Amino acid sequence: MTVSSTLLKPLIYLFFIGYFLYLVLSRAPAELAASAVHAAVPNVWLTGVEGSLWHGRAASGQLDLPQSAIPLGNVTWDLDPLSLVLLSPCVKLNAVRPGLQLDGTVCHSITGTSKIKDLMLETSVDPVNELIAVQISGQASINVLSAEVKNMQVEALDARASWLNGSVYTGESWLAVGSYGANLNGLGNGEVSAKLFDIDAPVAVDMGATWNMQQGWKTQGTVKPAPLAPDLIKGAVQLVGEELEPGVYRVMWP
Repeated sequence: MTVSSTLLKPLIYLFFIGYFLYLVLSRAPAELAASAVHAAVPNVWLTGVEGSLWHGRAASGQLDLPQSAIPLGNVTWDLDPLSLVLLSPCVKLNAVRPGLQLDGTVCHSITGTSKIKDLMLETSVDPVNELIAVQISGQASINVLSAEVKNMQVEALDARASWLNGSVYTGESWLAVGSYGANLNGLGNGEVSAKLFDIDAPVAVDMGATWNMQQGWKTQGTVKPAPLAPDLIKGAVQLVGEELEPGVYRVMWP
C-alpha cells in the first residue's frame, strides 16, 4: 500500500460521512432550527415555521421583554454548515416588519453558551413605554458586536445603543429631547456597564450605569442643559439633580 492510498482512504471515508450528514440534515425540518434559536435566546419565539434546517422562514417572531414584547415580523435564517462540525451551530437571522430591521448571527454551543455577533436592531422605542413611568417616542438602534450568555447571565458584551430624535410626552404635548447614545460592556460577573452620552441634544450628558439581574439598572453622572434648552427641560433637570456648579447637575437613579 502506497503512502498516497493510505492518506486517501481517510479522506474518502470523511467525504461519505459528510455527505451522509448532509443528506440527513438537508431533510431535517425547520422546527429544529426554530428550537435551536429559542434555546440560544430564550426570549425569542418563532411561529409559522417552514423550510429546512439549513434555510427556513417563520411567518412571525417575537422578542419578549420583562413587561412587553417586540414583534419581529417575518424571520428568515441560514444555518452555517461548518458550525455544526465545530459543535456550535450558528444561525444567520434576518427579521423585517414595518418600522423594524434585525440582522445578526446567533450561536449555541454544547456547553450551553450562547454567542451573538454582528447583530443590528433598528426599531421604534414604543415597547420601552411598558417599562418606564413616562411615555417616549423616537427610534432605537442597537448594535451588538459580540456577546456571550450562559445560564441567563451575561458573560461578555460589546455593544452600542442609541435613542434618536427622542421626545417625551409631558401630559399635554410632546417635548423634543434630542438624540443620545450608550456604549455597553460586560463586566464578566453577570453585570453590564454602560457609558451614556449626548449625540445631538439640548442636554449634555456624561453618565455611567451598571446592570445586573437582581438589582436592574443603577445610573449616576452629570448633565448640563444648554443655554437655549427649553425651560421645561431645565426645570426637570433642576428637580431631579443636585447642582455641583452653575448649570451642571449630578443625577442618580434610582
